[in-house]
Amino acid sequence: MKQILLSVWLIIWLSIIFILFSFAQAAEPEKDSFEFIGTTVYVETEGGFYGIETAEGKKYNPTNLPEDFQKPALQIRVNAEKVNRMGIHMWGEYIEILTIKEVNCELNPTECEIE
Repeated sequence: MKQILLSVWLIIWLSIIFILFSFAQAAEPEKDSFEFIGTTVYVETEGGFYGIETAEGKKYNPTNLPEDFQKPALQIRVNAEKVNRMGIHMWGEYIEILTIKEVNCELNPTECEIE
């Protein structure tokens, strides 16, 4: 009888832990990365910062643009995730860069094809 009671309590505690773990996993938002080609731009508002603008006019405000890419008019290929963040820069959508590479779309158009 004592073993059965112990087994029941063990099953109940394991079930509770499993349910709590499931909710914790579900609470984390899914992060979807996306890729784009853009050009670095220096934005002089709000103290000045570097952003990225696409040929379609979409503006991105990277939270982690590497120093080597903080130059105006660089063509870059970026893989990034959107970041839910507010800041002083009232320009573009905040992103976190996962990978970044300088490209030259005129000399090598295949570098600039997005699948």
